[in-house]
Amino acid sequence: LAFFEDGVKLGPLPFYEYDSRDAQLLLRDIYDGYFPYALKDSHPDGVAMQVVDRMAHAFGAWLAELSAGDPELTTGGDRLLPSGGRILRGGLAGEQQQRLRTGNAGHRGASAPSAAQAAASAPPVEVSLLEPGRDPTKPTARVQVKLEGGERLVFAVDPDQTVGVLRDAHHRA
Repeated sequence: LAFFEDGVKLGPLPFYEYDSRDAQLLLRDIYDGYFPYALKDSHPDGVAMQVVDRMAHAFGAWLAELSAGDPELTTGGDRLLPSGGRILRGGLAGEQQQRLRTGNAGHRGASAPSAAQAAASAPPVEVSLLEPGRDPTKPTARVQVKLEGGERLVFAVDPDQTVGVLRDAHHRA
């Protein structure tokens, strides 16, 4: 989800100017704590999203002048760059060459996975917030939440439940 000076871009969806109906619906979903309705068909089980701030640039100018070197977005803002980074053209500075040879071990102090990485690779804990005895034919939603330590929780919820319900359930657990 990239915010620009003049509008918003969500993954492969078109760029929407802030005053457009599509942008208003998208932002309302997010502000109300819902998964964006515009993604329901392409990602019925949800998808991790990241907010990218490009408010200093109008979308057209960013696309024409800055998108090729953007450190986070690729393919015209349609996707985040993979966590492996970007292919660099030209030579690397001394520290960059050293990091390329030794990896992060010299900077983190160990090459073993951190506790957060281990927690992130563990299967998520599933929590149902569905009412007992509810009609099983009614739609449900699955919302995955990644906690600060890397642990993941997956909540089964009714589509009209808000982020506040998730927060309350997490605090009770």
